[in-house]
Amino acid sequence: MLKNYLVISIRNIWKHKLYSFINIFSLTFGLAASIVIYLFIQDELSFDAFNTKRDSLYRLNEVQSFPGTNTQHVALSMPGMAPNMIEEFPEIQNYTRFYSRGRKLYNTEDMEVIIDKSVFVDSTFFQMFDFELARGDRSTALHQPYSVIFTQESAEKLFGTIEGIVGESVTMDGDMYIVKGVLENLSENSHLQFDYLVLPLLPLSAELRR
Repeated sequence: MLKNYLVISIRNIWKHKLYSFINIFSLTFGLAASIVIYLFIQDELSFDAFNTKRDSLYRLNEVQSFPGTNTQHVALSMPGMAPNMIEEFPEIQNYTRFYSRGRKLYNTEDMEVIIDKSVFVDSTFFQMFDFELARGDRSTALHQPYSVIFTQESAEKLFGTIEGIVGESVTMDGDMYIVKGVLENLSENSHLQFDYLVLPLLPLSAELRR
């Protein structure tokens, strides 16, 4: 019986080619569009979902208003904002600052490599975000000044491996930093993207004034 239904369907499709093409094309297009929309929504909902504190994390924006332009919400703020706000607003439990420094040249004894996305952070960074370390201890990795944490990709570019590099020293801008950990490569659906994290000698507010 199923064979007869199939034969009849093929005959009808062949007999009404244009009508059949329109129906099949519309059905295919609708299914493809539904799949794309589903994948897009799934990606949006999974964005930064690895952070267990995501429901209480907020980014401080600066509202800029200049004559002749519309008001803009810009993803930046002055370095002193967070320390002052945590003192004045008891509902703020913690903060970390994320200061992009762009491309930097790193040196080891055997290698000299330019790494693109350098970021200075506070020691509280891992208290806020759940990025996983492939090597090192996340509870102490950013406790000492002149600490640096590379992603796996940037560590392999600089050292050729991630094995045994915790405790090694590297030089950037004439200053020596100690490798305190290696991050697992970041997911594409993470809002924050970087190649390594640096805990500077000075607080970020002073570092920005240099």
